[in-house]
Amino acid sequence: MSQLTLFSHDGENNQDPLPIKASKFFDFPLQYHIVDGVYWYALQDWLAGALQATPNELKKAMADLRGNFQSNLSKMGYKASDGKTYQRDFSQSWTLYRAVASMREFEGRTTLKALKDFLADSAEFAEAVQSNPDKAQDTIDTMRTKKYIEQGKDLVWIQERKDARVSRKQFTDMVKAHVLRPNYGKLTNAEYVGLFERTAEQLNKATGASDPRDNMLVQGIALVRIAETTATQMLGDMQSLDMNDALRIMNEICDMLRPTVLQLQSMVGRDIATGKKLLT
Repeated sequence: MSQLTLFSHDGENNQDPLPIKASKFFDFPLQYHIVDGVYWYALQDWLAGALQATPNELKKAMADLRGNFQSNLSKMGYKASDGKTYQRDFSQSWTLYRAVASMREFEGRTTLKALKDFLADSAEFAEAVQSNPDKAQDTIDTMRTKKYIEQGKDLVWIQERKDARVSRKQFTDMVKAHVLRPNYGKLTNAEYVGLFERTAEQLNKATGASDPRDNMLVQGIALVRIAETTATQMLGDMQSLDMNDALRIMNEICDMLRPTVLQLQSMVGRDIATGKKLLT
């Protein structure tokens, strides 16, 4: 059974799928059908909202995407501004995400870049990797890589950041399995204070970032990864622990690594936790 919905911005619903949340956040219309519980979204609405395109540019973008994603599209009813219903291309969410990842950004059109960041930073988007890992991870990696290149990061930094995400996931999984009533925020702050003498909030305030690791030098990310990988190995050799035991382990690891932080900072002349030059 198919149900056509003309998207309205009235009210908020935390249960909305991510494409609908994005269209609300960036204030563009998005028609969709629900077919047997699966959402299908109007591709032209998604592209128009993302690209801020003229009609001719939108037409060209649609043609390009049909060539790349034809097997993922389905013709469904679309209610146009003249009140009539036409058969238009609709797709499921992953095609929308992959389309955004493949689009080129143009100066002065800020929505596309912001939309990429919105999707890449969404907790729901990251969680969706678990249910559709191949498509999800490829799309996330593409978005993040483009984002980091635009910020001037080199490929060594990008690879280290990617590896650190893997070790972080392994660490939190191990904490969940072995630590009673875990507090991930408290463990992360113990790590940052032990290595860099600042909490996550203090590091974010210093750089204006939402994630401290996005502004660390590659050496800082590497040391965080070493700390979390070591903690993962140590926790895996133990039975159930309480938070005090987990904090003790993290503190011991960071105490060992802290002299290396200071030595590296002295060598490169920068704060490896924020990338800023050291005061002389």
